[in-house]
Amino acid sequence: MKKIIYLFSFIILLISNEIKASHYVGYDMTLISLGNDLYKLRAVAYRDVTGAGFPTSMQFNVYVNNTPFTTAAPVPRITVNQISVAKVTYDPKDCPPAGADLLLEKFVYESAAINLSSLNASVGYYVTYSTCCRNPGVKNVLNSSGAGITFTMEFPRLNGGATRYNSSPEFRKAPLSFFCVGKPYTLDWNIVDPDGDSLVYYVAQSYSDGTTKPLPLIDYAPGYNLFYNNIDGVPDLTMNIKTGIINFIPSQVGRYLVAFRVEEWKRASGSTPGYKIGEIRREFQLETTLCPDSPPVTIDELNQKRVIVDTVYYNTVYI
Repeated sequence: MKKIIYLFSFIILLISNEIKASHYVGYDMTLISLGNDLYKLRAVAYRDVTGAGFPTSMQFNVYVNNTPFTTAAPVPRITVNQISVAKVTYDPKDCPPAGADLLLEKFVYESAAINLSSLNASVGYYVTYSTCCRNPGVKNVLNSSGAGITFTMEFPRLNGGATRYNSSPEFRKAPLSFFCVGKPYTLDWNIVDPDGDSLVYYVAQSYSDGTTKPLPLIDYAPGYNLFYNNIDGVPDLTMNIKTGIINFIPSQVGRYLVAFRVEEWKRASGSTPGYKIGEIRREFQLETTLCPDSPPVTIDELNQKRVIVDTVYYNTVYI
């Protein structure tokens, strides 16, 4: 009888830990200048509504962005507090199809106004907050329920010169959570730099949990990688390096983890060339599902490629 009770307790513990550990869908973040050397750090976290709750605050560590990457900044920590929680809503044309079960909540965190004029290293700085875990069942991640997440971004020196009062770029549109198999997508997340700095865009590999650089990358599941077959797309996920526009056509049903990074560059001026001053990221879990109005996808057995066999064309731009 005791063995049965212990076994039952162990199973309950496993289920409890799985529920508690499986909730992070993604994040993005930015640093905002308030003038007079004051700044606030903002982090946006996305949660599957069936997962566990999020913390009421996060404490970011601040490091000098140079080797050794473990050198703490003069302001070594910045705390952000939860200021709002809301379900992610979309335009009516984006209504989720039957079978899409990834419903999202958006948590916004902000720090108090903080003076960062002491951050004068020419190489700039980076921040990190690390925790566990992501959702189970993500196809392109090995053991996704055990994979952690690191919130991180880079920003320049803030005590003088061209980067004093600098604000980082910002994602101003929430990501869609669902996509139809066989349907072409063109996504614009309205990424804006308040200072008019030049932006360069890349598809990236997500980070697992870590504290200092080099941050550990998530492990792709067999058959997936950053440069080919990232999400079972035909064509696969791409991000225009100049515009930040994302294109892809999902070809299979599933959940996938994707990441994007946006480099912030000061524009060339006279004889001074342009130079990188910061970087933000968006990591996000997307879900693909079958929709009744999308073209079917089959397999070209000869070439082992997934092929859309319907001639219906969808000219929809999600902006």
